[in-house]
Amino acid sequence: MSSEHPAYAKLDGLEYLQSAGTADGMTIELRRLEDDGQYHQYAIGKRGSEGQSLDREVKYDEYVLHVRPGEVFTADEATPIYYAYFQGRTIPDDLVLRELDLTKASGAEGPSSTETGSARG
Repeated sequence: MSSEHPAYAKLDGLEYLQSAGTADGMTIELRRLEDDGQYHQYAIGKRGSEGQSLDREVKYDEYVLHVRPGEVFTADEATPIYYAYFQGRTIPDDLVLRELDLTKASGAEGPSSTETGSARG
């Protein structure tokens, strides 16, 4: 994956995984329909990343995403996440989600977020 174009794994166009960055350091986001009838978007992180500072930068196109160190994956680490998603529209249990507030996204800085906890909704 180049830093020029994000990667997507869409199964229906409304729910998806997407990545941005490089094979050495990428972020992975999940968008899914929740019980409240709304679509929510999340940054995926490794367990233990909760509460870390948003001090890692992932660049793609003209944008810079500020994420937690535990939300940065290599291509090898991302592979089983995408595989699990394609198999059952879920992600591995050892991951956590941080909800992104896309209503506050502006400019090249990317979205803001709120903490959500475990990967299972």
